[in-house]
Amino acid sequence: MQQAEWVDRFKDAMHLPHPIATSRALPELAEVAEESSKTVLTEWHVQQALGTAGTVLDEAGRHEDALPLYLRTLELTQSWTTYWSKATTHMWAVIALLHFGRGRIAEGRTAAHQALRFLGREPEAGATLLKLLEALAKHDGAADSEPKG
Repeated sequence: MQQAEWVDRFKDAMHLPHPIATSRALPELAEVAEESSKTVLTEWHVQQALGTAGTVLDEAGRHEDALPLYLRTLELTQSWTTYWSKATTHMWAVIALLHFGRGRIAEGRTAAHQALRFLGREPEAGATLLKLLEALAKHDGAADSEPKG
């Protein structure tokens, strides 16, 4: 499947009349994307080629020639690292808030602390993380037998 078709199907799923239908269509679309990702070249391949080229030059004593390759590799990897750190932090925060909302304090704390570990890698808090910090402050003092993190 080409990206344009995938995007169209994603948009269609988001406009389904019922959340259950959407929640079934999107994982199916994720499976299609996962299978397709195994057969295409991605930015990961670009990063590998550039980083390895830099390493080869660096090891050959051509440090100044390696530097632009390392900088380009860094630019690519840093943008993805930032994206994935934010996405991971957000998911942990949402999970923690769901647990706190259901009274599962120990599970909420564990997930909240995981979110904060990722937050340390990308220290930009959004609204969800601010809610998480409020909930964690409320529940961190709660008595139970589970360790904090």
